[in-house]
Amino acid sequence: MAESATLDTPVQLRYLFVTMLMFCDTANPLALYQLTEAYMMEDFNQRLQDVDRARAAGLDGIVQLLRAHGKSLSDYGLPLPDVALLEEEPEDGVLGEIDAVVRWARQLENLNGKQRTVFDRVMAAVDDNRNVSKLFYVDGPGRTGIAASLMDGGMTVHSTFGLPFVVNHHHAVVPRSEDM
Repeated sequence: MAESATLDTPVQLRYLFVTMLMFCDTANPLALYQLTEAYMMEDFNQRLQDVDRARAAGLDGIVQLLRAHGKSLSDYGLPLPDVALLEEEPEDGVLGEIDAVVRWARQLENLNGKQRTVFDRVMAAVDDNRNVSKLFYVDGPGRTGIAASLMDGGMTVHSTFGLPFVVNHHHAVVPRSEDM
């Protein structure tokens, strides 16, 4: 987490934190949270300019990630967010949308040629006006693209289907179906 805190965004850190809770034997989740809380709520702290509201929003972000796995903060002895501080001000909705557009624009600028080709093809299919369901699956080696979990509405195969993976030093290894 300390290394990631110097390189990753707060959103990525919250996702890593939840991944560690879910798939690693984390000895003291509360201590780990307390050591990295400031980094995991930095985005909210910059936007809200209020430490208590930022803490509540950061914890709520972790709540949402845990909920996708059927877990809660209390399962790990972590503090609950102060829900009174989570109430959005009327203009927060508009600011949130602007933040999302800015994030997408930055992510698009950072795509390599192959990633941009995939993005353009998916967007062309999304913009297709035929009334048919669409599902997209993009596969590739780890660390080569933008993690699905960081995209609005994106999901990893692991979280969607509850597939196990083993963390081995700095690499995540997905067991083959014959090993399961």
